[in-house]
Amino acid sequence: MNNNIVNEILKEIIQNSRLLKEAGEKAASKGVKEEEVPPIRFPSWFINENLWGKDVDTKDRTLITKIGGAISGENTPIGRAKALQAFLTDAETIKENITMQQALANLMFLDIFASVVHQFNASVAGFLFEALFAGIFKGEQIEAKAGGGEAGTIDVNLETADGRIGYSFKLLSPGGAIKGSFTDLITGIRKHKLERYLVVVKEGEAGSSLNLRFYEFDITQESWFDWIGHEVLEQAKETGEYGVKQLNIIARQSFTLKDINDEFLKQELAAIPPVEGEVELTAAKSPRETLANCIAPGEQEGQYIFKAPTVSGRGKTFIFNEKGESIPAKTQLVDGQVYFYNKVVKQRAVRGAKFKGLYRELVEDGLGGREDLGGKTLKAAFEEEKGMSFLDYVQAGEYKTDPQFFNWLMKMGTFQGEADEPTGATVSGGVADVNIGGAEEASEAAPGDLEESQGAIPWARLCESFFKKEPATLTEAKEEKAKAGQFSVNQEFMINSGRTLEGSGTTLTLDRKLLKEAADTYTSVISQQVYDIFNSLSDLIKDINLYYLSEAASERNTAGTQAGKDATKLKQNTDEHIVAGLKKEPEEASTTQESKQPGINLDKLIEQMFNKKFN
Repeated sequence: MNNNIVNEILKEIIQNSRLLKEAGEKAASKGVKEEEVPPIRFPSWFINENLWGKDVDTKDRTLITKIGGAISGENTPIGRAKALQAFLTDAETIKENITMQQALANLMFLDIFASVVHQFNASVAGFLFEALFAGIFKGEQIEAKAGGGEAGTIDVNLETADGRIGYSFKLLSPGGAIKGSFTDLITGIRKHKLERYLVVVKEGEAGSSLNLRFYEFDITQESWFDWIGHEVLEQAKETGEYGVKQLNIIARQSFTLKDINDEFLKQELAAIPPVEGEVELTAAKSPRETLANCIAPGEQEGQYIFKAPTVSGRGKTFIFNEKGESIPAKTQLVDGQVYFYNKVVKQRAVRGAKFKGLYRELVEDGLGGREDLGGKTLKAAFEEEKGMSFLDYVQAGEYKTDPQFFNWLMKMGTFQGEADEPTGATVSGGVADVNIGGAEEASEAAPGDLEESQGAIPWARLCESFFKKEPATLTEAKEEKAKAGQFSVNQEFMINSGRTLEGSGTTLTLDRKLLKEAADTYTSVISQQVYDIFNSLSDLIKDINLYYLSEAASERNTAGTQAGKDATKLKQNTDEHIVAGLKKEPEEASTTQESKQPGINLDKLIEQMFNKKFN
């Protein structure tokens, strides 16, 4: 190969591959021990949001889509994650039934995905996460500036086994809340009927081993209050199972001597002073007794006397007369006289602090009348039309089929962008129940919260075109949306509620050692020709980097000489494994033909990567 051809190849690779400075070179210059070389070394990928998620007619997009088409597993994010985890951890079994195309695509995807989540902080990784999956699932990423409105909170549209689905992506640290614009969500659900959330919880340390736990849930009108202003969970001590925490609603109940029987005495009463109307009873204020602890048989058959329950004590019976006065202990019940007690008439789910913040105009009194409602408050207007309180409307599930549901929400200030009320209490209908401090509002990882791994390549240099407009445009666009009312879903609630979609909780482990072990295991599936081509290409890129980045003339000469040898070896491998194979194959042969044996034409993926450069 003469010098002109070598120079031509060097220029072509520099122009089209957008060479990256490898982190390993940086580590080596500092005397840091290099990682063990994997059996197959993929070229450094140009990780770019625009070319994967938005510019769908580019070669970068075509390549990432072809990788997606060959990855193992059901064509859903969780389905792919589950199959890839098995690919890594059960390689001895999987290799018996996997094709070369699948094995190569799996390794490529894992290599790219590991780079995204290991090397970048949470904010940047989130954008790339969206773009990568847009390419893998033949979808389209929505510009942050163009989001909202009828796009709702959707970040990307994906073509999955369930059809074309609008997804909102969240890459979070443990405990981080799932947040979004209340206004955008309402607008989006009215338009699309459904928005699916893909939440990936990132556990571990960037740069070493990371466990990614995948969760999905749908927000629709029917499931609205399952998520937006959701309930509070409590864990049973005996079984460890989670259930929705319930709030007791009490009202004054009358009875006479004739009503007393075994079933009557099993009923509960609230050991508090008499109430008017229906009152919510919080756990801290609701010592409960059975009527059997307040009414005891007298000396003669059919007689009963009142007694003070032992738990509440102080000599009070918590049985009242018509004036609301407590009946003294040891008083005998009089036939025909009416008595009263505070009965638990129903239960209502305890909801998180965000419920009151988002829907305060529909649950609070005293907020002032509105001209558009004829001087009535929104709460009063709602109750007049529906014949029930908003809390009862939610509890009964009336909102699920109400065609006016979103119209009522759109009348609220939180829809119009007013900030929702900050609070640290868990509430149901405005009554404080349990102080949870900042747990409900555990923040989503912000830029800088998760530092870039040691040796990671600076973001601005890696993806220069990502910042080709205004550097902060995307971040500012999302921050602008956050100024409006926000909803917040507690991460622990999502995990333990039992409302996520099937397969949620699937874990994908991104670990360089595990990836290398998998690559070793699949050597019998991926033919030697693939290793030869990729490894020689990787060597060439490394030496070209050294040639252009080295300052000392001697280092540049050494690197340049080696690059020429690398180019010759790459050309030799390409001619032997690809070009020769193409000449032997009929033109009409299937481009998807695969084989585990050397000497057969490679997958279309490899062909597209190298034909332009070396034919």
